[in-house]
Amino acid sequence: MARKKVTIIRGEKRTISVTIVEEDSLEAYDLTGNSEIKVCLKNQDGTTLELTKTGTQVTVVSEIKGKISFVVSETDSPNLKVGDDQDIEIEITKSSDKRIVQVKQSLDVENRLC
Repeated sequence: MARKKVTIIRGEKRTISVTIVEEDSLEAYDLTGNSEIKVCLKNQDGTTLELTKTGTQVTVVSEIKGKISFVVSETDSPNLKVGDDQDIEIEITKSSDKRIVQVKQSLDVENRLC
């Protein structure tokens, strides 16, 4: 399965799209019935930036096709940990079940030049 790497420059606003698939079958993960989706990224100070569907930073683009998008604001991006090959974690809640997906080495965060 091909993965695209995303680069965020600290201080910019970025909308990032992700398609979630089942690891064993590579079929799209059906998001139908989800009550919450949370995306976690590492901050420079060791804390975690949490973006949520209920907080309107995460949008379900297609439930059946497992597609979401999330927005990292220009206010949040300066706090992200600088570095290459970082992970993105996505937590999907359906009823009382939680599914945690880690998208390994998919994020680069860079400092601005100006």
